[in-house]
Amino acid sequence: MRSRQLQAGGAESRAERMTRVVTLLGILLTIPCAVFLGWVGFVRDLPPLVLEPPKLPPPRGEVQLGPARIDVATQQEEKKPKLPARLDPVAPYTPHLTDLSNSAAERRIADLARQLCDPSMEGRGIQTDGIELAAQLIADEFSDAGLRTDLIDGGPFQEFLLNARLGLGATNRIEVERGDSPVLSWNVGRDFTPLSLSGSGDFDLPLVFVGYGITAPEHEYDDYGEIDVVNKAVIVLRREPRPNDPHSRFDGAKSSHHSFFTTKVTNAAAHGAAAIVLVTDQTEIDERRKQLGPDAAHDEIDPLLRFDIGNSVAERRIPVIHVRRSAIDTLIEEVSERTLSEIEAKFEETGKPDSFELPGFRIRGEVTLEPTGRTLKNVLGLLPGYGPDAGEAIVVGAHYDHLGYGASGSLADGERVLHPGADDNSSGTAVLVEVARRLAAREEPLNRTVLFAAFTAEEVGLVGSRRYLHDSLIPTSNTVAMINFDMVGRLRHNLVLVYGTGTAVGLQDMVERNSMESGLRVRCSPSGFGPSDHAAFHERGVPVLYFFTGFHPEYHRPEDTFDTLNIEGMNAIAQLAEKLIVELATGSERPKASSLEGSVQLAEDTGAVVKPEPRPMASERPVVIGLLWDRTSLDPGYGISRVLPESPAEYAGLQGGDTIIRFDEQTIQRPQDLVDALDRCQPGERHTLLVKRGKSEFQVVVTLDAP
Repeated sequence: MRSRQLQAGGAESRAERMTRVVTLLGILLTIPCAVFLGWVGFVRDLPPLVLEPPKLPPPRGEVQLGPARIDVATQQEEKKPKLPARLDPVAPYTPHLTDLSNSAAERRIADLARQLCDPSMEGRGIQTDGIELAAQLIADEFSDAGLRTDLIDGGPFQEFLLNARLGLGATNRIEVERGDSPVLSWNVGRDFTPLSLSGSGDFDLPLVFVGYGITAPEHEYDDYGEIDVVNKAVIVLRREPRPNDPHSRFDGAKSSHHSFFTTKVTNAAAHGAAAIVLVTDQTEIDERRKQLGPDAAHDEIDPLLRFDIGNSVAERRIPVIHVRRSAIDTLIEEVSERTLSEIEAKFEETGKPDSFELPGFRIRGEVTLEPTGRTLKNVLGLLPGYGPDAGEAIVVGAHYDHLGYGASGSLADGERVLHPGADDNSSGTAVLVEVARRLAAREEPLNRTVLFAAFTAEEVGLVGSRRYLHDSLIPTSNTVAMINFDMVGRLRHNLVLVYGTGTAVGLQDMVERNSMESGLRVRCSPSGFGPSDHAAFHERGVPVLYFFTGFHPEYHRPEDTFDTLNIEGMNAIAQLAEKLIVELATGSERPKASSLEGSVQLAEDTGAVVKPEPRPMASERPVVIGLLWDRTSLDPGYGISRVLPESPAEYAGLQGGDTIIRFDEQTIQRPQDLVDALDRCQPGERHTLLVKRGKSEFQVVVTLDAP
C-alpha cells in the first residue's frame, strides 16, 4: 500500500515540476514578446525612416532640389554708409531756437537778400572783393542758423583756384659741372626758364643728348633706341628732323605731333628720364635771324620760351626747362667736338638718330612752380543726421555769385555798372539760409544728413558746384538728392517751376502732394538738365529738384534790384522745400534714380522763358567719344565733367569725375592730348583707356563712333 502511495507521490511531484517548468518558460517567452510588440506599436506611429548615405550640406548660397541645382544670391546684411568721422555729431541733438512765424521768416529773408544786393558786395562778381564779403556773410548766417561750419580745416570754406595755372616759385636755379672743371651757373630768365608743363623738385643728374627726343615706330625712327636715359637728364632739340622738307618721313613741311612739347616730355618720361632740357633747333634760329635781320641781338634770335608754353603738368612731374642754345652748345662741343649745328646737319644728311652721353657732366638744381589764380570759396554748413541713414545726405544749394559790374553774360550793352543780382541769386541764397534755419529748429532730428552749400562761380559755368563734386565733403554715391534754388524771387500768379521731377521715381508725386497745402501752383518738369548748379549733380547721376520762378526783363541787367523781389513768395517756397527735404531725409528708402526725362516745359502764363541748355556742337573730327571736359580739374589728364548718354564713353563705363590718363600707349597730360589722339582715329576702332577714379586706376576699352 505504501509503495503505491510512494509511487503516486513521486508521480505528482514530477507533474508539478513539469507545470512549474512550463509556467516559467511561458513567463520567459511572454516578457520579450510583450516588449517587442510594445516597441512595434510605438514606432508604428513614427515617420518612416529612410536610410541613405550621408550628404554634405549644400554650399552657402545654393539650394538643392533633387538632382537639379538652383543658384540663389546669398543674402548679406546691408551695410549702411557712414559719415566721415570728422562730421559725426559732437553732442546730442538739440533744436536750434528760431521764430518760425511768417513775419519773422520774411524779415530774415528780406534782410539777407538786401545785404547781398548792397553796393558794398560789388554785385558779388568773382573778380571783386565783394565776393569775399558775401562769402563771410553767408558763413555767419549758417553758423547763426545752427549749422556746423567747422567742416574744412576748421571752417566753412571750400577754397579753390579759378583759372588755375602754374607760376614760377621762389627758387629756380641750375648748375652744371664736369669733374674738377668750374661749375657753370645758369640764371632763371637769362639762361633758362622752367615751363608750365614741368614738375617741381630738386635734382642732380648725368646728362644725355637724345636729338629730337622722338620715338616713331611708324617711321622706323627712335632717338632713344640705343641709349639708356633712366634717371638721367635728357637734352632734346625742338621740332623734328628735316622740318622744312616736303618729303620728310614725318609730315613734311608741316609739324607732326612728334614735335609737340607734350609729346617730347611724355616720351622722355616713358623712357625713364628724370629731367628734360629743351633746346631751340637750328631751323628756328635761322628763321628768326631772317625775320629780324643781321643786326638782331643774340637773345632775340634765341629767346627763352614763354613759361606757359604747353600749359600742362607732366604725368611724372619731372622738371622741364628751356635753355638757350649757346649754353648747351658749349657742353656738346666739349664732349663731341661738334657743334649742335653740325650734329643737326648730319641729321639732315642721314636722317638717322645720333644720341650720346655727356661723360662726367652733371646738371643739378631746383625747379619750383606754384599754382596761381584767384581763390574762390564755396560756403558749406552741415545739419548732421541722427538716424541709421545719417551717412546719406541731401545737398541743398544755391549760387551766391553774380556779374559784378557787368561782364560776359551781362545784357546791359557793355555798360560797366553795378549788377546787384537780387533775383539772380540773392533770392536763392536767402531761401537757402531760411530752409537751414527751419530744419535746424525741428523738435526731432532728421534721419539723413543735410548739407547746405552756397556755390560760387556759377555764372561762369557751374564752376563752384563742379569743384565741390570734384572733392565732395560727402561722397556722391551717398548723396541721395540735390535741391537747388536759383532765381526764386519773382513769384507771379503763385506759380513756381520745379525741374528734375523725372530724375527719381516718385519725385513728381512727392512735389505735387506737398504743394497742395502750400498755396503754391507748381508746374513740374522731368528734366534734370539746365543752366544752374543742379545740372552738375545730375551729370553724376544724383536726383535733383530745381526751384525757379521764371525769367524777366531785368535778368542779368542792373535793374535786377532788391525792390523787385517777392519776399512772401520766397518764404512760401522755403516752406515747401522744407517739407520735401524732411520727406527725403526721413524716408526709409532713398529715392531711386530714374532716366525718365522729357523736354523742358514753358511757363507761358508767367512770361517765363527757360534757357535751353547749350548742346555740344557736332564734331568735325572723324570720331566721337561722348565726353565733356571738367574745366575745374587741376589733375594731369583729361578730367571728365559729364558723359553723354548712349555714347561710346557711357557704354565703356566712364563716369563724371573720372580722369583719363592714358590713351593706348600715349600718356594724356592735358585735355588737348586726348583731342589730338582722337584726331588720328577712325569710327569702329577699339582703344584702351587708363582711367583714374578717386585713388584707384583701371582700364576700359572704348569703341569709337562716327559723328
